[in-house]
Amino acid sequence: MKRDFFKIFISIIILTLFVNCTNKGGAKFRLEIDGASKKQVVLSFLDVNKLVTIDTLKTNKLGVVSKNVELPDNSPNFYYISYNGKNIATLLLSPGDNLEIKVDTLGENITVNGSKECELYLQIDKDFKKSQKEFDSLVTKLLEYQDLGDKVNQENISYELGRFYVREKREALKNIVSNPYSFTNVVLLYRQFSDNLPLFSALTDGVYFLKVADSLKTLYPNSLFVKALEKEANNLTKTMQMNERLKNLSEIPFPEISLPDIKANKQS
Repeated sequence: MKRDFFKIFISIIILTLFVNCTNKGGAKFRLEIDGASKKQVVLSFLDVNKLVTIDTLKTNKLGVVSKNVELPDNSPNFYYISYNGKNIATLLLSPGDNLEIKVDTLGENITVNGSKECELYLQIDKDFKKSQKEFDSLVTKLLEYQDLGDKVNQENISYELGRFYVREKREALKNIVSNPYSFTNVVLLYRQFSDNLPLFSALTDGVYFLKVADSLKTLYPNSLFVKALEKEANNLTKTMQMNERLKNLSEIPFPEISLPDIKANKQS
């Protein structure tokens, strides 16, 4: 009897070790969608700069679906869950995560348990949406005043947009400093309000890209996002150095050139 108990005990230990080893570089989530009984949802992930669909899942009669996810390079990544063509949940999954997620079919009132990193990301995403609405409202007002030829109000709105931009950048830097090893810093650095207005685009911002890359590299050396941050930092630094060299160039006078003409006489 003791021998049988010992065999069962050893088997449980081996099975536990096997599960832990196989899930070491992956993550797991259980998703409950209120109002989506026996429906299909699409799971995609962010491949640095493009979305890639990796699976189509079907909920049970309670609107629940579970999934084990293998994370690229054993590093955190951003995953998107869509229902009826609408993104209802954006997740930051890290190695070893085991998440419980609840959301409705519109992507509102989402709750996540099991990962502080994912909770932080959801809060940042919520703040993004709120500030984006504020930015869009200011731009709409600016365009209206431009159409009316109201230069006074144009100038006032322009100042408001400037203050808004500075405030958002300060908040982003505050998050980066407060959470130096958080993968949420990736989205903070690449945030943009429009195609022509990224939050971190100044040449001096290269130092922030490098700082975040160096911190994350200690935890996730193979992450493609870390490599992208290093590349961006390198590009900004090189451009800044080139601009400095151009500023310091002294003016060189054009040399006097004398050449013989068709009669062998020198002409300047």
